[in-house]
Amino acid sequence: MVALASGIQATGAGRWLPQEISPLITFMAGLPVLLRLGLSLSAGFVEEVFFRGFLQGRMGILASSALFVLAHLTYGQPLMLVGIALLSLVFAQLTRWRHNVLPAMAAHAVFDAVQLLFMLPTQVPQAGSPPLGIC
Repeated sequence: MVALASGIQATGAGRWLPQEISPLITFMAGLPVLLRLGLSLSAGFVEEVFFRGFLQGRMGILASSALFVLAHLTYGQPLMLVGIALLSLVFAQLTRWRHNVLPAMAAHAVFDAVQLLFMLPTQVPQAGSPPLGIC
């Protein structure tokens, strides 16, 4: 991811990418801490049950991962979609390897919690919500 972002920046190709933060990202970063935690847990559960537990067995890893990425288009950040695609493939392989969707649910929930509780609030100052709702 870092190499891809650095390459885009070095070639100047980044000037065609959106520079503003998506309203959805700003909204999520500004939610109270308990709502952000609930969102992390529910997204990890619901998305993994659907994309890995239901679709992956019927459509395969690539098709279910492609649909997972499409479901996240509203984030409005093309580079973020690359990361989402990679995470989707990791969650899919984890489900395949363990023959169970629970590890992918846990990994997804932890990833989302780190993003929503720590990363987004520090990177989206206009959200007005500090990390973990403190400070």
